[in-house]
Amino acid sequence: MSKFFLVFKTQLLAVANSGRNMRKNRKQKATTLTGYVLMWLLMMALAAVYEFIYGAAFAAGGVMDAFPALIVFVASLLTLLSSISYTKSLIFCSKDYDMLFALPIRGSVVVAAKIATLYVLDLIVTMAILLPCGVIYGYFAAPSLMFYVRYYTLALFVPMVPILVAAAISALVSLAASRFRHAKVVGTIFSVALFFVFMLGLMSVTESSEEEIATQFSGIAETLTALYPPLRWFMDGVLGDFLMYLLFAGVSALAFAVIVFLFGRFYGKIHGIFSARAHRARYKLSAATGGTTTALVKKDIRRLLSSPGLMLNQLSGLIMLVVFMIIFLAGGDAFGAETAEQGEQIADIFGVLFPYLFAMCASMASLTCASISLEGKNFWLLRSLPVSARTVLSAKLRVHEVICFPVIVVCGAVTAVLTKASIVDTALLVLLPLLYSYNAGALGLLLNLKRYNFDWTNEVMVAKNSMPVMVVMFSGMLTSLFPGILVMVLYMMADVSTAISGGIMTLLALAVSVGLTVLLRKKGERMFEQIEA
Repeated sequence: MSKFFLVFKTQLLAVANSGRNMRKNRKQKATTLTGYVLMWLLMMALAAVYEFIYGAAFAAGGVMDAFPALIVFVASLLTLLSSISYTKSLIFCSKDYDMLFALPIRGSVVVAAKIATLYVLDLIVTMAILLPCGVIYGYFAAPSLMFYVRYYTLALFVPMVPILVAAAISALVSLAASRFRHAKVVGTIFSVALFFVFMLGLMSVTESSEEEIATQFSGIAETLTALYPPLRWFMDGVLGDFLMYLLFAGVSALAFAVIVFLFGRFYGKIHGIFSARAHRARYKLSAATGGTTTALVKKDIRRLLSSPGLMLNQLSGLIMLVVFMIIFLAGGDAFGAETAEQGEQIADIFGVLFPYLFAMCASMASLTCASISLEGKNFWLLRSLPVSARTVLSAKLRVHEVICFPVIVVCGAVTAVLTKASIVDTALLVLLPLLYSYNAGALGLLLNLKRYNFDWTNEVMVAKNSMPVMVVMFSGMLTSLFPGILVMVLYMMADVSTAISGGIMTLLALAVSVGLTVLLRKKGERMFEQIEA
């Protein structure tokens, strides 16, 4: 058991590690930890607002008992998707394999520690979703005190079964994709498609009225429990069925044990198979024909396309942007309007909010937040190239622009054409999200130059859990949603033209872009030169 906790502690520290530049004093570590806690609290607050809207709808429809099932199902799906994205790199292709197996520790202990690390990371996100769910259910349903005891103890077991399924899917997809010539690209496409389908289904539900939501999920709850039987056990368990309570906890714990046994028993062989497949392709080093910047851009794009976890985590905002556009343009009655006049009013409101919703999604996709850290132990090779710091940083930012900008322009243009937007509204739909996206890229690069981490063993953890990623994501959400709400209020209450308010916001975003560019060229280049490789 002591060996398990030793490996488990090492894995957690590797995930939480912020790099050598953050090991200098306790004050910096305390600041980083405080930042993580504040981000988690903000995530929980956003989930609480979202869940309260659904809770009110379920209470109005008299199907409040189905509400926890829906939230648990969503939490399980999020766990499944996030676990798929980094199970392979954490377990099957871990970079610390040789180091761990040089120690006198059994493979099952190593796997158990890695799965426990994965469980803790997923539990942090799961509890941010499930903690407010229990409070909201209590507010509307007024259950007994024992409900909270049963609910929050069972919530600890929620991530276990999805982790088992994610590990199986990750292994099967990787093995199946390896039969193709571009195996990593195929695996990446599958992961992105799975996330896209999930977001499409989830966001399509948010466009319904309260009555429609309640009516839909009174029946869909039964469908969900049929598709995912542990949901029924969870629902019955928290409502007082002790046998179902034990069944859910027991099956969840058994799922953890199955992963540890199977992967621990054959860990060496499994890792050997995946490592062999990963290195079987020929490695070619060819001279760049398009210039130094182009060569660096191609290198980073190839790395992004070869990792489903990186693609899924760094492009989730763009996927949300495409899904949101599809949902809004799919039909006029999707917003729960009872009359044509109400439909026009709702469409008018969304027309005002569109540039800011698009900007929010665009700012949540930053490919630069971990671009420096992802160089890892090979950063010294990048530093040894006969190129300036400005060229390297420009290439990092160019990758962000090449991938994000076309999606933003196409979504904005399609929305403008189909909604018959004016020239001013069309300009806002395109320019504002582009500026927010550029700001996210420039800010992410600056933050990563300040908070880099070259000691990672799992590249997805760097792209998922680092402070630059969280700061850019939440700052983008806050600086787009609040102005959007303010513009909508001014438009509805004071009849302020969207051309005026939107023009002011565009100028402010442009000023921020200029400021970030100046910082990147002056301070960013100096920070790059001072990094200890």
